[in-house]
Amino acid sequence: MAETMVISMSDLYICDLQGDVFRSYADEGYDMEAFTRWYLNMDPDRPDWSTVEALPRRSDDAGYDADAAEWIGFSYAYLLMRTGKTGAELLRYAPYEWMLKAYAKLSCVVEDRAVEILMGLLTTRGALRGEIQR
Repeated sequence: MAETMVISMSDLYICDLQGDVFRSYADEGYDMEAFTRWYLNMDPDRPDWSTVEALPRRSDDAGYDADAAEWIGFSYAYLLMRTGKTGAELLRYAPYEWMLKAYAKLSCVVEDRAVEILMGLLTTRGALRGEIQR
């Protein structure tokens, strides 16, 4: 059985906060693909929230799911902590649409296990190549 890394409660809190951010912007009507690209490419040491207003909004609610947005935001944060990748690196292999498909299959799985599965999928996509931090 593979070794599973459990992140700290403070890291889990950060994941929850990022999930809340994603849900909030989804609720505000933002196009979540565009928001995700913008958010994960933002410099974490010098975030610039002034440009968020320029992001496109959804034209309708087709396919909109606030729970999916929250899960995806949480999962991105967890993956960033576990892999040591930057947001831009992670987006190359796990864009929002890909994560939305993963949500459909993994949303009922406990977070630790869901991230382990995502990491396995990302490894097969060539994203991690033995670089997983344990």
